[in-house]
Amino acid sequence: MVDKYSNYDELSCHESKGIDYRIRCVSSSDIAILAIHGGKIEPGTTEIAEAVAKNQHSFYTFEGLKPTGNRILHITSTNFDEPIAENIIQDANKVLSIHGHRDKTKEIVYLGGLDEPLGDQVKQFLEAEGFITGIDANLQGKQPNNICNRGKTKQGVQLEITRKLRNRFLEQENEEDFNRFVTALRNSLSK
Repeated sequence: MVDKYSNYDELSCHESKGIDYRIRCVSSSDIAILAIHGGKIEPGTTEIAEAVAKNQHSFYTFEGLKPTGNRILHITSTNFDEPIAENIIQDANKVLSIHGHRDKTKEIVYLGGLDEPLGDQVKQFLEAEGFITGIDANLQGKQPNNICNRGKTKQGVQLEITRKLRNRFLEQENEEDFNRFVTALRNSLSK
């Protein structure tokens, strides 16, 4: 699906901050956890990113707030240029960008980005906790202008978490699974 807006300036001219979308962030370390399609754009991504950051790492989310139709707030990762996000990642040695994959039939985490050593660590820690990982040929996050690859090292990790797995995490009775997932990601960042 093609984005309605090609960049943040275009979006901000047509959508109202605080009504249609909001930005939340904390800049606290050289590890940045992002959810640029948070809130109702790709549900569950903000919750995951915020839990991974947990007042220890820098955190950024761009959240859709509309009652419906939040998909129009989606700006693809290679074009996402919101200034606060840009400011946070410019000082980051590690960038982990959390995204939502639309698959509603499988519980899988698709890995991407140019930081292959960190990606391998993420894969190991997630699989050790029983989560399935893979690669989606269409969502590899390998472009240098992908937001996950714009930190200090010019490489980061992008996670595309399927809708089915995110839905499971958002259900109250699956809090233990959510916590295991978040802990695996936190542990992979600390190595």
